[in-house]
Amino acid sequence: MRTKNTPVIEKKITNLYKEFFNVVGVNHKTGELQSNKKLKFATYPYIGSEYGKRTKVLFIGLDIGKDEKRGAILGFMEKREVVEGLDSNRKKMNPHIAGTYVSTIYFFKKNWGMIRNTRSYKGGIMKFREKCEDNLLSYISFTNLHKFVTKDRRYRSGGKDREYIWQERELKLLMDEIKIFKPNILLFQSKKFGESKYVEIIKKLRKQYKDMKIYIAPHPSYRGVRAPQKYRNEWKAI
Repeated sequence: MRTKNTPVIEKKITNLYKEFFNVVGVNHKTGELQSNKKLKFATYPYIGSEYGKRTKVLFIGLDIGKDEKRGAILGFMEKREVVEGLDSNRKKMNPHIAGTYVSTIYFFKKNWGMIRNTRSYKGGIMKFREKCEDNLLSYISFTNLHKFVTKDRRYRSGGKDREYIWQERELKLLMDEIKIFKPNILLFQSKKFGESKYVEIIKKLRKQYKDMKIYIAPHPSYRGVRAPQKYRNEWKAI
């Protein structure tokens, strides 16, 4: 069941994306880019069913990497069912979602001391769930900067879809998304967001949102030690 905030956000994001689709030439149903048939707009953002009920946390990645729904754009409900369902099916939870989950435990300050020194993300989540019944994935949202993906791409690794097509328009789209989500906390899930290529995003956010807490972290599936405190130590507050 969604909070009253969720459908409002969905409607605003849908209208925002439709406007973008019309300007740049994206098929509203298939996501196919008219000017480059090899690319498609892959997905709507993930919006947890309880987003806005607590501290609003938004995660931003560089790109989706994988074409999650062939011949169509992955919708809000489909994405929510998959992501929130991983809480009760942790065997299928990949390092990205698991690292996002433990990050949320830290932000909500719920039992972080209990899980911080566990040896893995999933170990920390299991320990957390022994004490708390909340599915924390339902309280967060996430999106990506680069929206286009190579059609039928099956594997997330590699950065071939991390290029702008229309830089100014794509940056504006992300900034407009952030304005709709109104997060209290924003975490960029790639250290590349600290590079000069993306510095303009950070500058605009710091100028526009004085009270928002902003962090840059490695992607949770990075090659370091995938343990809660080890991962937290890699974050940079900006």
